[in-house]
Amino acid sequence: MFRHHRLRICLCVLAIASTDLGASEAESAPEAPVVPAERPALPSRSESMATELARQLPSTEVIRLQASGEAFMALWRPANVAVPKGLVILLPGEGESADWPRGIGPLRRNLPDHGWHTL
Repeated sequence: MFRHHRLRICLCVLAIASTDLGASEAESAPEAPVVPAERPALPSRSESMATELARQLPSTEVIRLQASGEAFMALWRPANVAVPKGLVILLPGEGESADWPRGIGPLRRNLPDHGWHTL
């Protein structure tokens, strides 16, 4: 029991000493203003999707377009016939990519077989 009592006294003395040291250091050192570190801006979700698609698809399908001073990625597939019927522009819905597996992706891949360019 005597041993535990000594240990408690030592811990109390250390706690008081460290509190006093911390107070004297705070008094002697001027406080520097805290400046939050600036984080680089994260890419938007659409930019992330475009980058991922460009990485996955053949480079012949990925093209860069520009409108109103803003550049963006588009996916191009030419028609698989000698005389194409025309061009179909496919627009993904909100939160979907240009190769979304339900709807736009299958259309983009299958319309060229039926004579249509897709963008």
